[in-house]
Parts: sequence; C-alpha cells; structure tokens
Amino acid sequence: MLVLMLCAALVAMMMFPRTPVAKGLRRLLIELPAKALSSVTPGRIALALILIGASALVAMLFEAEGLRLLGMAVPEGLAWVAAFDIATFLDLFAAVAMVAAAARLRGLRDSARSVVAWTRSRVSRVLHHSRRTARSRRRRRPESRPAKSDDSDGWIPAFA
Repeated sequence: MLVLMLCAALVAMMMFPRTPVAKGLRRLLIELPAKALSSVTPGRIALALILIGASALVAMLFEAEGLRLLGMAVPEGLAWVAAFDIATFLDLFAAVAMVAAAARLRGLRDSARSVVAWTRSRVSRVLHHSRRTARSRRRRRPESRPAKSDDSDGWIPAFA
C-alpha cells in the first residue's frame, strides 16, 4: 500500500510540477533526503557496515534470543548515534593510531641508526686492528749465518 502511495505521489509530481502539492512533495521526498545524504562520510558508511555485520552475526549465533537482544539495544544505539557524531570518534581513533605508528617508526628509525653506527664502529675497529697486525707481521729477513772459518775442515774435526 505504501509503495502505491509513493508511486502516486511521484506521478503527481511529474505530471504537475508547478502545483504547491508537487513542490511540497519534491521538497519532502527529494531535497531533504538529498541534503541528509550529502553529509554521509566514508567513516559513517564503514561504521554502518560494521554495525550491520555485528548485528547479523548476533542474529545468526543466538537466533531468536539474539534478535530480542538486538531489539532491546536499538533504542539505546539510536540515542547514542544521535547524541554523538561517531564519525568524529572514528577520526579521533584513527589519528591516535597514526600518531602511535609514527612514534614507533621514529623509534625504529633511531634504533636502526644506532645499529648501523655500532656496526660501522666495529668494522672500523676490525679494519684498524688488521692493518696494525699486518704491519707487525712483516716478514723479517733471515739472519745471515756466520761465515765459515777457513780453519775447520767440516763438522767432524769440531767434535774431536
């Protein structure tokens, strides 16, 4: 019945657009809903989808008792939505999460810098130590053997 009444109102608006009834219907059925829908943000759409999903989950899990529970929660939920702009709270929570993530990234960056500095210092110590030990490991010339004396005829007379 309601659908037929809306169709009749739509036909009346289209056939006689300049009449006061058509102007009132246009304002009531087109302009006011368009104005209300223009204030819908992606945050509100996401919240609505989350609430619909949670409601469907409660209805599926708890069946008739879940539907009763949802029926009791609807007035409170509508009052809460009307009293507070939930999209503002979602934006606030998103901003807090972004600040926390930025702080974590700064901390991660600082710790990465300290690890890089520590690694560079270790590498420079090792390189400096290897250069120092390379200098001390230079091959020394073998000591020259004493010249043989002309008196000895070899090692046998030296034993005697």
